[in-house]
Amino acid sequence: MIKISAKQVKETFPRILAVPYCAAQNLLRFRFAPYYTAGKNGKTSGIYVFDLPLTAVSTGYEPMGQKSRFVDKYEAAAKEVWDTNSEISVIWEKLNKIIAKWLQEEFAEE
Repeated sequence: MIKISAKQVKETFPRILAVPYCAAQNLLRFRFAPYYTAGKNGKTSGIYVFDLPLTAVSTGYEPMGQKSRFVDKYEAAAKEVWDTNSEISVIWEKLNKIIAKWLQEEFAEE
């Protein structure tokens, strides 16, 4: 992971979604957060990157950006995928579709 400032996140990503700590564990289980932000007490958020369009999902104790309104709904759908499937390729495909719908709904008003 690469440390990045909040300013850099805001300058780089046109859309930033804030998700509380542990609120998207099943949604993001296959994903890697390439960046993180930090404060005086250590890491404050992990930054997951999605494209089409470019979006950052900030998760952690101090996430930044627009507060997620639908994370609970899509996290429940992702948990169901994990609970009812065992084939990794099926899980990956279904999670990608759920994440795409989630981000689309979060930013639908733009």
